[in-house]
Amino acid sequence: FRVGGEIILGSMSLRGGMFSEEARRVDEADGREGYTLGLGFDFGGSVLNFSVINQKTKLSNNLYNEGLTDNYSINEDQFRVMLSYNIKL
Repeated sequence: FRVGGEIILGSMSLRGGMFSEEARRVDEADGREGYTLGLGFDFGGSVLNFSVINQKTKLSNNLYNEGLTDNYSINEDQFRVMLSYNIKL
C-alpha cells in the first residue's frame, strides 16, 4: 500500500507519505517499507524541492537451486536526501 498527501500554503508545499510492500510469494518474508517527507517552494517561474526518503528492505533467497542451497538474507536501510531545482517553461 501507499498513502500520502500534500498541503499547499501559499507558495510553500509540505508533502509526506508512507509505503509498505510485501513479498509476491506467500512463502517469502521479503518486503520493503518506509516513509517520505518533502518541502517545496514555488517562486513562480521555478520550484525548489527538498525531500527525505527512509526505506528498509528485506530480501532472502537460496544461493543455488541444487548443491549449495543455503539461505541468505539481506537487510538494507537506505536514507536519501534530495534537493532539486526546476525551471518552468
